[in-house]
Amino acid sequence: RRFRYEKLLPNYIDILLLSVGKDGHIASLFPVSKALNETKKSVTPVSPKTAPEWLTITPKVIKSAKNTHVMATGEEKDRILAKALEEPNKIHELPVRLTIGSNSDT
Repeated sequence: RRFRYEKLLPNYIDILLLSVGKDGHIASLFPVSKALNETKKSVTPVSPKTAPEWLTITPKVIKSAKNTHVMATGEEKDRILAKALEEPNKIHELPVRLTIGSNSDT
C-alpha cells in the first residue's frame, strides 16, 4: 500500500493545506509518534490509538512543500498554535510545528 501511495504523491507539492488537531497533530502525525523521525520516505504507516493503521505523509513532505497553510478553528486550537510558535523546535511535542517557517501560513 505505501509504495502505491508514494508513487501517486508528486515529487513536489506546491500548496499543502492541513488542519491541526487539539493535541497539535497534523497529517496523522501525532505527538511523540515514531513517524516524526522519518527522514527518507515520503509516506509512512501510522497507528493512532483510535483507528487501524493507515498511511500519512512524512515531515520531509511537509517541510518541502512550497506553501503550507494550517486551518485551526476555535480557542483551543488557537492556543495550540500560539504554544507552537513559542518553541518551534519541539516538533515531537506538537507536530504542527513542522509547518512553522518561511513557506507556511500558520
